[in-house]
Amino acid sequence: MAAVVILAFMALGFRGVSSPPLNDFDAEAPDGAVIGVIGEDDAGTGRLLRLAAGLETPASGAVDRSGPGKFLGPLDPLHLPQAAVLAIDHTFAMHDRVARERAAMELAELRRAGATVFLASHDEELLAAVADEIWWVDKGRLAGKGDPVEILCGWRRHVANQMRASGG
Repeated sequence: MAAVVILAFMALGFRGVSSPPLNDFDAEAPDGAVIGVIGEDDAGTGRLLRLAAGLETPASGAVDRSGPGKFLGPLDPLHLPQAAVLAIDHTFAMHDRVARERAAMELAELRRAGATVFLASHDEELLAAVADEIWWVDKGRLAGKGDPVEILCGWRRHVANQMRASGG
């Protein structure tokens, strides 16, 4: 019996990207995936999304994209456009439950169409529900990448450690 090989094409690759606060950032995202992005406020998640969408170019390194990118910011309507790469920067947080649920269904359609979606959010429940993998950005570097349950567990430990260190 012949083996079936499934190839995942990289829709987006960051190769040694430096664009403060990101520093020598390397990661790849496949076509047809929702990538949850989490990190502290000044970790570089917003810069990562703007680079992914093509709104900015890095100071050094390269961002390889399989097609045009689009960007949704926090105050944009939660209507998800068709794009090879879609970067959503905390847009879900500004909308009601009905709009978020509709957008989550649109994410599934975009995934099936082969789009790569980056979704930055502090809503762990949302990320666990819709992301195929999570990228945790810490101080401009990729602190973790992979299974949503595992990465979010590490993220929660990090937050607890930060709170203990600050006396909270």
